[in-house]
Amino acid sequence: MTNKISKACTNKTILLVDDEEIILNSLGADLRQENYAVTSANSGEEALGLLNERYFDLVVTDLSMSEIDGLQVLKEAKKLNSSTGVIILTGFGDLTSAIDALRLGADVYLLKPCESEELIIRIERCLQKMSLYDQLKVQNLKIAESEMQKTLLLNSAADGIYGVDLHGRTTFINHAASKMLGYSAEEIIGQNSHSLILQILRKYTIHGRSGAGNRLRSLT
Repeated sequence: MTNKISKACTNKTILLVDDEEIILNSLGADLRQENYAVTSANSGEEALGLLNERYFDLVVTDLSMSEIDGLQVLKEAKKLNSSTGVIILTGFGDLTSAIDALRLGADVYLLKPCESEELIIRIERCLQKMSLYDQLKVQNLKIAESEMQKTLLLNSAADGIYGVDLHGRTTFINHAASKMLGYSAEEIIGQNSHSLILQILRKYTIHGRSGAGNRLRSLT
């Protein structure tokens, strides 16, 4: 048995589902020894009830069970929380069931009998992967919030402000600049920035307000 479980994986909650009491007790004991918080369910029906009651970091479920099988447990787990990892165990592996499990979002598909050490390694890797996904979601949310705040700030400015990429294409234009041109942001985004500036100069020169072009500022 491995004792090298990552600290980030200890105390994670695992729902263990199998209709064979011996396997349930054996795997449960091994996982608890690795400091996982294990809840056992001896049927698919019981597993669905537990999934609807509380969150689990990982579900380890047998595929072939009467009434509600492992694929139904997998679907419910992912429907309730897509960040929950799911490992499918089966003693009757075939290509069709493997494809179905992976299509429904299974993270790992293992054939029984499976050595406890191999399962524990797969569990650790799965939890680490889910943890990285969660961190990425948080980072993306922070970036999105930061971009939203920046956009609100730029749109509140009285001066016309625009941004361009490395190819000189317009990537952002605030409300003031859009109003100066008389076009919506959707019509301007993607245009060459030199063409944008020429349009402004022509517009204000024609109307005898050439000085007004000085109010347009680039973010770059």
